[in-house]
Amino acid sequence: LVGNFVGWGSGDGVAGVAAQGAEPGQGAEAGREMRFAGGDSCVGGLARSGSVRFECGETDELLWVTEPGACTYRAAMRSPAACSVALLGHRLADLRKATRAAGHEFNPSLEGRALLGETEEEAP
Repeated sequence: LVGNFVGWGSGDGVAGVAAQGAEPGQGAEAGREMRFAGGDSCVGGLARSGSVRFECGETDELLWVTEPGACTYRAAMRSPAACSVALLGHRLADLRKATRAAGHEFNPSLEGRALLGETEEEAP
C-alpha cells in the first residue's frame, strides 16, 4: 500500500508534470494533486508515500509513474473528472462546431446543453 489519502495539494511536489502534456489554457485544472502517506513499511522501515497529479483529459489515462526517492512514488493521470465546468463547456462548443462543419447533426444531452448555456427552447 502506497499510503492512505491525506489530502489535496497544489502539485508543487511533482516537478515537471505541467510540462508533460498539459494543454495551454488549462489553468487550475492542470494542478490537482492527491497525496498519500503512512503506507506499508519499505527499505529501512520507512513508510511508503506518494502523490497522483490529475490533469484534464478526454479519457482516463495513466501518464507516468516514478520513484524519485526511496519509498516515495509520484504519478500523473489525465481524466475528464479533473476538468472544470468552464473547460468542459469550451470543449463541448468545439465539438459542436466540428460536428456541424462535418455536416452531422449535433444533439447534446440536457447536461451538455446546460454546459453550453442553452435552454431546452434554444436547442436545435
